[in-house]
Amino acid sequence: MKKICIAGHSGSGKTTMSYLMEKYLPNAYNIRKIEDEFFKIKNREELERIYGIPVPFDIDDQKDYLREVAKAYPNREEKFFELLEPVAKKNMEAAISYVTETYNPDFIIIEGIAMPKSHFWRDADYRIIVEPANWELLLQFVKRRREKQPVVDDKLAEERRLAVGETLEKAEKVSYIFVNNYDDGFEQEIKAICNKIIKY
Repeated sequence: MKKICIAGHSGSGKTTMSYLMEKYLPNAYNIRKIEDEFFKIKNREELERIYGIPVPFDIDDQKDYLREVAKAYPNREEKFFELLEPVAKKNMEAAISYVTETYNPDFIIIEGIAMPKSHFWRDADYRIIVEPANWELLLQFVKRRREKQPVVDDKLAEERRLAVGETLEKAEKVSYIFVNNYDDGFEQEIKAICNKIIKY
């Protein structure tokens, strides 16, 4: 079984890439499809005990909960990734184990903003970074997405860009750097990468 890790800024196209790779690689499984189920809060009392902040009744996702905790710190995005790392590792391992035992795939696809900091990146067979052709394209895309889901303000978006940017710059053993032009050629370029992976 081969593991493929995809990293990139929010809005860079990594989730779209992960689903397209699942489409074009034989017997592939995209962890993204079930990842959210492994981030549901299983024990609110335990989270409150660990982080010392009550869980709002309308939050049932660990990522959302940790974002609430991180808001209490000056560098909230940096703190969020620090809090998320051990949680994400545990939950991702559980998701991978479930998929491996249930589906026995030839390829597992994992994607995340700060993936290069994880052992999943170090242990992967292929490591892909998705970059926007230019920042204006990414910002336009994110702006359109936020109009539909207004959950990230401009200040937070900039904090996230800076926090993630440093991680991506330090990423090691990169197999491919994919430049997203946000155009109709996106899918064909992903297909070409999949063909190379299949060939080698």
